[in-house]
Amino acid sequence: MTGVSEPEVPWPSMRGGFANLGRARVPPEPRDGPIRTFQTDGPVFSTPVIGADDQIYVGSADRYFYRLDPASGRIVWRVGTEGVIDSAACIGPDGLVWVPGGDGRIIGFDADGKEVWRYDRMLDRTRFTPSTIYWWEGNVVPGPNGWLYAGNDDFYMYAIEPFAGVRWATPTGLHIWGAPAFDDDLVFVPSFDGCLYALELGSGRVRWRRNLGNFIASSPAVADGLVIVGSFDHHVTAVDAASGRVVWRARTGGPVYASAAVDADQVVIGSADGVVYALELWTGAPRWTRWLGETIRGSVAVGEQLYVPGGDGQITCLGRDGTVNGRYDTRQPGMPCSLGASVALGRHGLATASASGAVVYVPYAAAADVAVAKPEPDGVRLQVSGPWGAAGGPVGPGDAVGVRVLHTEGGVTRPVRIRSANAPICPDGSQLHVLAEEARSLRLLGTYRVGKAEHAFDEALEIPRVASEPGPLPERFRVAQLAVHAPSIVPSFDQIGLASLSIDVGILEQDGERVVAWGVQRFGMDASGKAVGVPDPRILYYAFDGTWRNGTLVLESGECLFEITAFPVPLTRLRLVAHRRGSALVGGSLLAEADGRAALRALPSLLSAGAPARMRGWFPERPRWTDLGVLASIGWRTLALVPALLRGMWKPWGLLDDALKFHGIGSFQVAEVPERESRLALVDAGVTSGRVLARWRDGDAADAPGILLLRDGRPVAWPYSRRLQTRREGAAPVRSELDVRGAEWGEAWVLRDHERVARLYRR
Repeated sequence: MTGVSEPEVPWPSMRGGFANLGRARVPPEPRDGPIRTFQTDGPVFSTPVIGADDQIYVGSADRYFYRLDPASGRIVWRVGTEGVIDSAACIGPDGLVWVPGGDGRIIGFDADGKEVWRYDRMLDRTRFTPSTIYWWEGNVVPGPNGWLYAGNDDFYMYAIEPFAGVRWATPTGLHIWGAPAFDDDLVFVPSFDGCLYALELGSGRVRWRRNLGNFIASSPAVADGLVIVGSFDHHVTAVDAASGRVVWRARTGGPVYASAAVDADQVVIGSADGVVYALELWTGAPRWTRWLGETIRGSVAVGEQLYVPGGDGQITCLGRDGTVNGRYDTRQPGMPCSLGASVALGRHGLATASASGAVVYVPYAAAADVAVAKPEPDGVRLQVSGPWGAAGGPVGPGDAVGVRVLHTEGGVTRPVRIRSANAPICPDGSQLHVLAEEARSLRLLGTYRVGKAEHAFDEALEIPRVASEPGPLPERFRVAQLAVHAPSIVPSFDQIGLASLSIDVGILEQDGERVVAWGVQRFGMDASGKAVGVPDPRILYYAFDGTWRNGTLVLESGECLFEITAFPVPLTRLRLVAHRRGSALVGGSLLAEADGRAALRALPSLLSAGAPARMRGWFPERPRWTDLGVLASIGWRTLALVPALLRGMWKPWGLLDDALKFHGIGSFQVAEVPERESRLALVDAGVTSGRVLARWRDGDAADAPGILLLRDGRPVAWPYSRRLQTRREGAAPVRSELDVRGAEWGEAWVLRDHERVARLYRR
């Protein structure tokens, strides 16, 4: 089945080649030229691929795929898709570019951006899957037989022959995010079911499967008969490529999302603890470590130096011994800065991409910013991380920010785990969460651990703030490009998912500083309500009680469901803070809280809602007896995660604290709400025993009728997304019903999106 050579371009796929080594494929030819920044309209987490003449090909959450020319600094072309693009494209031996998307499609383009062929998973109902999402998140790579190989969120690994179709699809027990690697007649596939699979290249038959005990997003690298992969339980593991036997396991200080690079006889990989680890290839013994200060999710690339994309927006150039040789700073003020994309190496320069939406190309000949910060004196100090997730970002009034405790000993600064404090502690122990209120100075004290040693801190901290500007509050706006930066595991789970979501907020009433607002979140549908990338689109609602004071808007929602793309999760609190700067409202911080035990108690009701229709959608259009075997295979592997979770598989993630509570902070951007014409008309509305009812006509699938409860003029915290049921006929709403049993309320507003069309009073 083999015989096709690797594409003759500098970086044709996510990790550069069949073996995923993350190494330069062509000798570098440094040339003078400027550093280029290409700005897209959405976060970019997919790794660029680099073709002939160092042309860059990359997709964005703005739903466009780009060809960029670093020589001229121009966008050669961009083509639109219907979904976010979260994973790397690939360049085939024939020069065609294959693009995987969140719309469930893999599309082939020629060098001019003309579509030549597509495979659409949304139209392919030939296999069983219980998944709720059909995004291509596993990156697409060219195989040594000329086929395309990609993992999908429908739990399957696919082999697709261009211009022909699916050759085989092998199920795992959960989503597949990593790019597969190849060795002889095997393809190595990581899955979120915690297993590493060796599949036969031509048939997809499982040769072996090795359970590594935790989620795997890392793309495997194959070197000297070993398959090397990272996992969320703080480990890097090497298994024997022929048998799947574990050869060695090396521990890191945090979950490993990034993929390994192989540099001669050492493995180099970044971890969520902000440390780069160099391990001996054959034993996993540590060679050296280098702490870079922020979570590392992008993968290292090996060229003349080691190039590391960091969570602080900096590309760090390391020597083979871990020495910091220089840094390229890609940060933009007031924008998320994390480099979630891996580094790709071209002939004349390197490329990576940022959560800010920037794609950055740095020529090898460009002078590095070698002004590395001076070593801090021994001791402890506090550092504020702004809403955008890195130190030094702007902080507005009321923003939720992180405060890190930095411990320096012997001139070396090390990551710490905070044990106790007089402020909320991030579940992973990496920072404190505080609000930038009117008092600019606050005293923080507590204890922390470095290694096995306990230390104390008692420091006065000043939070530098950027003032908001007074002015009118817009009637509607969109909360977009959501991001949760801490705990650091959240972006590893869902950075593109959150960034692709939006909540349309309408100001229903403003009385002085007091604000009543209503949020509508549509997931998995286009402007007309058509499903995109998911089998079952859904609509969620948020009741916000807020204030508008001196140009700062604070919105608070109590119990609500929060979308995370695969399913919604219950929150006990959602707090959004936006600021007026100049003539516009701009984004700020978000704070989200949840109770793990309450979420588990709510799970049965969430799963049972619409379960029969959802389960019918699991099966192919024309079921076969063999589908029962696939059902058993997927079900067994998925259900095997339940006892693992009960045994504490989740503990290394740092997602929940010891009391099983979640406390996360992050950021968002403010955008305009696209104009939408609705013909939805209210027929009548009323109150019955324990119900508020409304009947509708002339609507469509995108219409989101709502019902908001109030008491003494303030919104009632109520699980609207769970208690509000909308019956539809032909996808159009015909009846809305809110269960209000147990609620303390005085009036109810019937809403058409953000417009109040009726006011009802409790009898």
